[in-house]
This record gives sequence, C-alpha cells and structure tokens, in this order.
Amino acid sequence: MERLRDEGYNRREARALARAIEDFLTRPVPPLEEAGSRVDLAPFEVLRESERMKPEALRWREAFAEARVLIERGDPGALEQAYDRLTLSARAFPDSPIAGECHRLRAAILARQGHPEEAERERLRSVEHYVGGAGLTK
Repeated sequence: MERLRDEGYNRREARALARAIEDFLTRPVPPLEEAGSRVDLAPFEVLRESERMKPEALRWREAFAEARVLIERGDPGALEQAYDRLTLSARAFPDSPIAGECHRLRAAILARQGHPEEAERERLRSVEHYVGGAGLTK
C-alpha cells in the first residue's frame, strides 16, 4: 500500500502498462476461419436455453421494436400499448441493456401521460440499475 504513494513507482507502473497495451495492439491479428469451417463445435448450452423459454419471453425483442413504433405514433392508445410491450420486454430479460432502455422509455411515456412521480421513479430505476443510464433513445 505504501508504494502506491511513491510517485516513481506509479510512473514505472504506468509505463509498464502502456508498453503492455501497445504490445497487445501492435501484434498481428490472427487469421479467421472461413465460413463453413471443418471445425466442429457443439453449441453453447446457453444457445439451447430458448427451447425451454415461454413464448412471451421469446418475443422480448419483437415487443421492444413494436413499442418503439407505437411511441412514434404518439396517440394515447398507442402509448398505452407501447408501455405494455416495454413491460413485457423488460420482464423477459430484466438484466439486459434493452431492459434498461425499456425503463427509460416507460419513464418518457409516464411523463407524457401526466404522471411525473411515476416517471421519475422509472427514470431513477434506469439510471441506478442499468449500465449506461443516460439512455439509448434518440
């Protein structure tokens, strides 16, 4: 711990780290296997997980895309439908960046519907629980 207070030590560490990064970035990139490679690998277990998922969960990305279109329409009925689809998407994969975006969009819908307290709660959830809390919405 004491050596972290030593300016000379910190400079040596910084130089060593910079050399390591430079060395890594200047190495040639290994060749990629062509599509249709003869390498036979079993699929990752996680890729077969969808076989056990409920149909609602499998629709998470579709529900998110539908919500974005409905938000563009902007009429009250479309916003209500968008809110429901965002809820479905966020519940299907609650730890994903898309779920964070769902909460940000839900906050915007709640604000447009005149529910500022609920909107603020959703906004805080998106900032406090998801990486990139600033949002993906444009």
